[in-house]
Amino acid sequence: MSEQTLYTKLMLLGSGIDTCLEKELTAPALILLYSGIDTAGWLDSPDRDATRDSFLKWVENYLLKAKPFACTALELYAARCGLLHTMTPDSRLSFEGKARRICYAWGTARMEDLQQGIDLTSSSGKYVPVHVNELLEAWRLGVLRFSNELEADPARRARVYAKAGQFFADLGIDLLRSALDILDRP
Repeated sequence: MSEQTLYTKLMLLGSGIDTCLEKELTAPALILLYSGIDTAGWLDSPDRDATRDSFLKWVENYLLKAKPFACTALELYAARCGLLHTMTPDSRLSFEGKARRICYAWGTARMEDLQQGIDLTSSSGKYVPVHVNELLEAWRLGVLRFSNELEADPARRARVYAKAGQFFADLGIDLLRSALDILDRP
């Protein structure tokens, strides 16, 4: 797998996110976005599985360096857990008071307005605003920076490309039939 192929595969998630946002499917867009962050973290990790640690490290090293947010890497992880596991903003981390819940703005919504709304609540310290479009842009910029860094480290690049070789691939029925026809030949 090449850097271009790796980057292209990751950007397919970005296309899915864009499509969801165009159709105002915010929760599915966020689920895909958090999946993209998970995937990037897993690729950069020496671990076999995607973990909380791989997510947090990737967010800290790439996403939050691409764009500053009012939330922390742990709060993004908590938001990811809530959405992926229960389709809610609630996670164990938020219930335990270790992470604020994320309130999302998207489209033309202004962060200032969302922050003002949060400030008007009696529990403003429990919520933090994030603009979905900004989060998506930070992920894209982080993926680009991550991909570019691989060129300087051949061992890391080889490990990442080996993992990326396991990515889901579409196998069209015509290609499958051709392969089966070849196998059936004497």
